[in-house]
Amino acid sequence: MPAGGALGIVGESGSGKSLTCLSIMDLLPGALKQSAGVVRLHGKPLAPGRKGIRGRRIAMIFQDPGATMNPLRRIGPFLSGLVKLHRGLTGAAAEAEAVRLLDSVRMPAARARLRAYPHELSGGQNQRVMIAGALAGDPEILLADEPTTALDVTTQAQILDLLAELRAERGMGLVLVSHDFGVIAEAADHVAVMRAGRVVEKAPADRLFSFPQHPYTASLLASIPPELGRASALTSRKNPPCNRPSNATKAIGLKARGLSRLFEARGRVRVHALNGIDLTVQPGEMLGVVGESGCGKSTFGRLLVGLDKPSSGDIRAGGKPLVIEDGEAFRNSRRQLQMVWQDPLSVLNPRLSIGHQIIEVLQTHRITDDTQSRMLELLQAVNLKAEHASRYAHQLSGGQRQRAVIARALAVEPQIVVFDEPVSALDLSVQAQVIEMIADIRDRFNLTGIFISHDIRVVRYVSDRIAVMYLGRIVEIGPADDIYHAPKHPYTQALLSAVLSTDPKRRKSRSILRGDPPDPAQMPSGCPFHPRCPRAAARCRVETPALQAGADSRFTACHAVDVETSGRHWEAAA
Repeated sequence: MPAGGALGIVGESGSGKSLTCLSIMDLLPGALKQSAGVVRLHGKPLAPGRKGIRGRRIAMIFQDPGATMNPLRRIGPFLSGLVKLHRGLTGAAAEAEAVRLLDSVRMPAARARLRAYPHELSGGQNQRVMIAGALAGDPEILLADEPTTALDVTTQAQILDLLAELRAERGMGLVLVSHDFGVIAEAADHVAVMRAGRVVEKAPADRLFSFPQHPYTASLLASIPPELGRASALTSRKNPPCNRPSNATKAIGLKARGLSRLFEARGRVRVHALNGIDLTVQPGEMLGVVGESGCGKSTFGRLLVGLDKPSSGDIRAGGKPLVIEDGEAFRNSRRQLQMVWQDPLSVLNPRLSIGHQIIEVLQTHRITDDTQSRMLELLQAVNLKAEHASRYAHQLSGGQRQRAVIARALAVEPQIVVFDEPVSALDLSVQAQVIEMIADIRDRFNLTGIFISHDIRVVRYVSDRIAVMYLGRIVEIGPADDIYHAPKHPYTQALLSAVLSTDPKRRKSRSILRGDPPDPAQMPSGCPFHPRCPRAAARCRVETPALQAGADSRFTACHAVDVETSGRHWEAAA
């Protein structure tokens, strides 16, 4: 890689991307050792241990800041310690440099953040702290290992824009690791595609995305969810209908009215995770729910399946109130509603085989006497083999674990399933397979569904309608293609503009939403989006907009947008 260049390393999980970066830093885990080859910097081989190199000339940031920073240590001492290590500054001088570093990574209220703990910051803010720490030694090269994987699309765009700005200001080289081609296309000049520990293709970014030479590269590019104006690269649905047991009924709908969830801390801090949600999901419909982290998507999902109680409002499934109490009535309602979680490892029992866990559900709810046969049918329905029944969660890949969770959810013959970020932690190719499978089982099992995600491309593919959430409110809702191609609310336009693309023309027209969402405990008056909105007017600062009906079943909550017209207002105003 030339000095000041940007190399993107892309590939599926297990391809060797992260190990490559760890080898450069001489940080290989456990008993792993570099068996061959040499790492050179400006033509000179680097000695083992990287004395004088690690953190100074070459620095690294990792995927999960929470796993890197001490949760009991404030941000100030963390950064001051790095400044002392690399520059020898102490006391007030070290603190002043820590503030300067936070300012350089666009941290709002930088000096005040020095007293914060990691858990008090958002994911994007913690990643900014990690980048600031990496810059403490003024490195020539920054290794960034999946720095945006756990972030929503708007924060991801901000971090990538920040890395590009730092490169330009400092003349710093960048090695960016990701499984997302959109991230690589956004930030890299050259791209190396890895598979099974080897580089199978390397080329300038624009050439590789336009004319991939290796079949593996082409297959990964074909797995990218559909982009603006492009047809889906996913395969058509081919599986035949799956017969449900004789006691299965037709799909039922879901209705929420005035749904709110208020959290209170020590009786003082009041946080409205949800604020007056009115929503109807028709029988057999898939509703997509999209928004940034902290907007209330997951809280909404938990309320819908009875895993949490609303502070006000009510939920009806099939016209009947949802029972959220212990007892037989609650058990029966829980059979109708199931949830598929983002992290399969957090919900699968590590001590029981996958088949055992499905059979356990069948027996508990007395679904059938032939539990073995039904378990195998469910595995087949989610494209798992009979041999997977005897395996444990840790013996499955990420995509296989998610399929197993879906099979277990289907075991109780639910009529409504909430999918909470079911593919966000998966590689693109595996994402495509799971998305296709979810769309297929929705049809085969006649399900009503709610699909929650921060990726509007994925939501668009599986959904009939899309609801866009911001700070506990629905700001826009309508048919999926209409929302995707002609968003009306400035926030929806910002979400779509933040979608990363491998198309150079699309990248050049992208606008980035600045700033973070307000603290839910200190909500702004009026429209909650007005502090970040390029179209905010005086009315927006004092009056909260309600959802207004527009043409073609569209509803928008915005004072600044004519709900009867569509257009790319965000790009025009940005």
